[in-house]
Amino acid sequence: MKQGKVYNKVIVALVIAVIVCYAAYAVFSAVHVPLTTVQAAEYEAGNGCRVTGFVVRQEALLTSPHAITVLERAEGEKVGVGQTVATGYLTADAQARQNEIQSLTAQLEQLEYANSFSDDPADTAALDEQILVKLASYVQLTAKRDMASVSEMSAELKGLILRRSTGSADLGAIRAQAEAIEERLAELQTVAGADTSRIQAPISGYFSGGADGYESVLTPARLTDLTAAQLEALEPVALPEGACGRLIADATWYFAAVVPAAQTEALWEGAQVTVDFTGDFYATLTMTVTRLGENEAGQRLIVLSSSDYIQSVTLLRRQTVDILFNVYAGLRVPKDALRVDEQGRAGVFVLESATSKWKPVKILYDNGESYVVELDKSSTDNLWPGDVIIVEARNLYDGKVVIQS
Repeated sequence: MKQGKVYNKVIVALVIAVIVCYAAYAVFSAVHVPLTTVQAAEYEAGNGCRVTGFVVRQEALLTSPHAITVLERAEGEKVGVGQTVATGYLTADAQARQNEIQSLTAQLEQLEYANSFSDDPADTAALDEQILVKLASYVQLTAKRDMASVSEMSAELKGLILRRSTGSADLGAIRAQAEAIEERLAELQTVAGADTSRIQAPISGYFSGGADGYESVLTPARLTDLTAAQLEALEPVALPEGACGRLIADATWYFAAVVPAAQTEALWEGAQVTVDFTGDFYATLTMTVTRLGENEAGQRLIVLSSSDYIQSVTLLRRQTVDILFNVYAGLRVPKDALRVDEQGRAGVFVLESATSKWKPVKILYDNGESYVVELDKSSTDNLWPGDVIIVEARNLYDGKVVIQS
């Protein structure tokens, strides 16, 4: 009988010990469990796709009938109707002669400028100021690697320096040298008239030294009824003999590509999208949706337009880009940190002074492993950049004391 009472006491003691251990573990787990936290940070994400398409411009092809053609304009340079864009030569001798003409013309300009020398101190001071200004511009252009402008500036600077170093006694020699150059130029220009000709711009526009056969088959007008299938099957035409470049008539240019139809459900003509060019042209642009084609077996033609950077895209044709159809800006919240309260509201717990605080959030976009939530600074009760978000913890509630270990 006594032995049975002893067993009962042992069993009761064990049960009490288990209960006490469980309660202690529950308290410890609820209060002292290690936390996983992350700081709320501003974040952007969006849905889009990578596509390969075509840059389209209003273009006029340039041709030269000569065996040798030398371009006279920089890529993307704006030219007017009738201005020279290239020079054609029948022979190599004609080209060498033209080079001599250009060199002598530059020398003559410098000599004529030096011939205007004046001993007036005011004139000398103004000249010194001009030289300093030109030198500063020369350094800036060199740093920007604008070699076309550097070449022009170099000739002007040489003339200024020659004029500054010229004295009254030198004027006679300068005039004699200028007259000799004028005679030589007259001889060369008479001969050049038979084997050298200027290629002039038929329209005003932006010059490009490239030509690829798409100038006549891929035009802005063609984009109005082009289908996705036709774009993918498009081929350039053979270039005519003597093709030497093109003129782009308009600053507005287009990008046409085939995209998944499902990606365009929320788009409309006139909407703005973000386009990342990362190949031959590196830039992020906001472009306008000019046209959305019909759904063709899950694919649609999209035509985007821009009036920016025309001078940087004159050589581009087939390009791979990333199009972001919708961009969401806000705060990044890990999915494991998101919780739903009794009213069904989404929110997170943040750590403030060793306690957890509930902050509701509005989800803008699901980025896979995280959400982009709205950044609303109208109240401190909302989630702010820098808030410490509790990602993992047990039995959280608003105002709970949380001890970090």
